[in-house]
Amino acid sequence: MSDDRDEKTGPAGGGCGAHDEVSCRKLILEYLLDYESGAMDEADRASLQKHFEDCPPCGDFLESYRVTGKTLRMLKPSEVPADLARAVVAFVKSRSGK
Repeated sequence: MSDDRDEKTGPAGGGCGAHDEVSCRKLILEYLLDYESGAMDEADRASLQKHFEDCPPCGDFLESYRVTGKTLRMLKPSEVPADLARAVVAFVKSRSGK
């Protein structure tokens, strides 16, 4: 995983020392799912963890991401309406640039 990371913003590069909104947004969008799912290798995970500790806005985002996930799991809808599912997927894709 480390071989194709941007030196400035990739986990192996240590992320940004001071909060840089563009770099931090890129870091979170590219690596948060792997970080949270445990798919990230240990060196990258440790580097990203350090970034979260050193960058209060990113640490706050991580916390809100986790709280949101816990809240959504508590709701446990029996079925998500198809229109809502499509809207959420479209929103996430538009925000991630994919």
